[in-house]
Amino acid sequence: MNFKITLILLLTNLGACSPQPNSGQAAPPPRGELSSSPQLNVAVEEPETSVTQFLQQMPLMEERRRPGLLRAWRKIPDHYRYRKPRASDFENSNGIANENFRSYDYGEIAGAYGLAMIVVDKTIAGLRRFGLLILIERPANRYDAYWIYQDKDLSKVTLNRHSGNVYLAGTGDDGVDLYCDIKWGRSERRWTCKGP
Repeated sequence: MNFKITLILLLTNLGACSPQPNSGQAAPPPRGELSSSPQLNVAVEEPETSVTQFLQQMPLMEERRRPGLLRAWRKIPDHYRYRKPRASDFENSNGIANENFRSYDYGEIAGAYGLAMIVVDKTIAGLRRFGLLILIERPANRYDAYWIYQDKDLSKVTLNRHSGNVYLAGTGDDGVDLYCDIKWGRSERRWTCKGP
């Protein structure tokens, strides 16, 4: 008896899956199959965010620190040329846009405190349009700005953190693996990014 009921239900369900008469409209392709008709594939471009806008809205920071960061940023010559990077600016090792990139870190940097961020120069069209900048906190809500890199291809790197250090990891513009900590270089007498 159960076999007959199961067989009837199976045949009923198969009948529901059979092709239906054409009503004049094209049926959508089954899941997992592409339509044979051409379709416009338009990627939505992320909106441009200037570094100034980013600093005004940056999450996870004390509000009292924001005015000092903005003052330091606005003192940088031609600061208006730079924007916050988009996910589409970064690639993984396969040449695909990297959605997991990290372009800034706010907190301790090698014993100091401040912001490290990758920026994009809007006036440069090639891959060497990136810069790495740090803004180091000083007394009285002041920040000093230091360029670690300018006009460099950082499209395959990301900022990361371990303990009290911020570091870059990825592939440098010379195709070699890049792994370096942002720190004060005593011999250079400036902030640098040095590997192990």
